[in-house]
Amino acid sequence: QGEGSWLDIQTGDYNTFMAVPYWSWNNKKTEMLRILSATQEKRQIYYTWPLMCDQIENYCCYISGSKIEISPYNVSIRTFGSFLYATHRILMSATTQDDSFFVKGLEFSPEAVKNPLRNEKQKWSGEKMLIISSLVEESCDHDLIVTNFCKSSPSKFGIVALVPSTKNCRQYQNLGAITATTGNIVEELDKLKKGIFSKIVVINNRYDGIDLPDESCRILIMDSLPYFDSLADRYEEQACPNSELINKRIAQKIEQGIGRGVRGEKDYCAILIIGSELVRFMRSIATNKFFSPQTRKQIDIGIEIADMAKEDKTESPIKVVLSLIKQMLVRDEGWKEYYASEMETIAEDNAESQVYDRLLKERQAEQFFVKVSMRKLFLPCSD
Repeated sequence: QGEGSWLDIQTGDYNTFMAVPYWSWNNKKTEMLRILSATQEKRQIYYTWPLMCDQIENYCCYISGSKIEISPYNVSIRTFGSFLYATHRILMSATTQDDSFFVKGLEFSPEAVKNPLRNEKQKWSGEKMLIISSLVEESCDHDLIVTNFCKSSPSKFGIVALVPSTKNCRQYQNLGAITATTGNIVEELDKLKKGIFSKIVVINNRYDGIDLPDESCRILIMDSLPYFDSLADRYEEQACPNSELINKRIAQKIEQGIGRGVRGEKDYCAILIIGSELVRFMRSIATNKFFSPQTRKQIDIGIEIADMAKEDKTESPIKVVLSLIKQMLVRDEGWKEYYASEMETIAEDNAESQVYDRLLKERQAEQFFVKVSMRKLFLPCSD
């Protein structure tokens, strides 16, 4: 299957990947177990080996030009007895706007997911000014924003860009930006929190687990539509490009990203949305619905202020964008009142998603697959 793709993988092409056919995987499982067992002390598989060693036939293997990934068809919580048999199981998260994935992954009931515990008094928290620069003026596109902000030398606050790939990251590097890599990200984020602002900091494909409160990040650039890093997720996205589940995951990644610069009730941040695919995803009727009510309202506010800014014909487009940001930074009362009044109109999202039923059926199908596989292993041989 895919002879040309296999040649691309052999040359190290990151974007090309393939799934090993399940029959080939099963035929080679004993050989694979020997290879993995011999390397089980390595960091990459040290903790996962005990979970997979007796269930290797229930895993799928993916190969790309840069890595090999082995993922389970079904994430079985039955391996973790303390979790499985717990009387109470509570999921707490500030960034998980849609918990439907936990029906399949953690075996929460659909009813529990549909009726989460909420703080009914708090509709929103913090202040996010979403600026879609290309709506202010078409010429105020991705490259213009990146070039202008990479040239700036912030002294009073941090400017951070979130990008989905090494290719996007390289554009910032070539313009003198600081790149936060796996090796130095803790150090670079610590500098921002200590008030050391020299250049724009660019972070590659990290949308959660990063806190940039207050002055550490007053301007956040959300650059381009996020990619999935996992080969299993990328394979699913390729196989089901218009899947509701895939779009929900993308929306969640975007929400996690734009939330990096607002970490408290009194915090505020200007968030520049650039990249045509990202703008399209956030605006389209087909995909906008996958965001939380709070994010949808913030997108609406962003579109509204872009329309207002269009009326300013006296300044260049980039100066109009900078003027919008300045309004927020100087704590303009008109902006603050407008934002608060709009956010107070957020309506509860009562749309009934069909995804819960699908997740439940997928979970049942995967569990049945595992049971059948186990039964085959332990059936006595007939004479």
